[in-house]
Order: sequence, then structure tokens, then C-alpha cells
Amino acid sequence: MKNFEDMIISEFYSGFESLNPSFNAVSCEYICEYDKKSRLKEISARMYFNQFNIDFAYIVKGLAVGPRSTLECRIWLNKSEKLLYFTPYDLMFMLDPGNFKCYFYTFIESAEKMGLCFNNLAADVKELLPKIAEI
Repeated sequence: MKNFEDMIISEFYSGFESLNPSFNAVSCEYICEYDKKSRLKEISARMYFNQFNIDFAYIVKGLAVGPRSTLECRIWLNKSEKLLYFTPYDLMFMLDPGNFKCYFYTFIESAEKMGLCFNNLAADVKELLPKIAEI
């Protein structure tokens, strides 16, 4: 039997695999980041587009005082940049100033919640793609 963390991660992968074709990205990949003790810290499911990249990132464990089990979206406008990404909130003044949707989910404690959060996040990000491409 898988532990709950493995089931959440499995749902993250499953969610990305099912939405990926509808986004029409040029290519995709998974990027995993580990801590000093070789424990998984973060998984990014990256979609490459012609003008930008989008990550759906699952942060398994945040900082000691920060939220745990977090799903978020990251936008890479400069494809050569290694550290500077934007969240949809950072760009909302250009994308859709009246948009108050959620683009950040914390304390995901089950695979079912990951599925719901991932589907909501993906649908909302998909709506922003044409406007992101214009930037």
C-alpha cells in the first residue's frame, strides 16, 4: 500500500498527463528537486511553449514554518532565466485585473484533493495562455 504522500504525487502526475495534450505545448518534462538527505522536495511539470514556459509545481514540504503540500503555477517569460519566474498573481495586472481566482493551493492532504486542485488550477491557467503569449 502506498503512503498518502506517494498517492498525492501519483495524482499530480496523472493530472498533468491528462491535461497536457489540451494545452498544445511544444514539449513537456518533469523536474524533481531533492533536499540534502535525498528526500523529494518539489516536482515541476513543465510545459514549453514558443514564447514562454509554464510549470505546475507540487512542493512536498515547504520551509519549516511555511505551508506543506502546495500546488502552484509558475510562468517563465525569459526562457533562459534559471531562477526568476512569475506567478499568475504577479502578472494579473496585465492578464486580467478583475480576476480573483485561486492559483495557489496549500495543505493538500489527499489524492482526491490534489485531483480537484490540479483540475481547477489547470482550467484557470489554460484560460490565461493567450494573454500570457501576448506579453
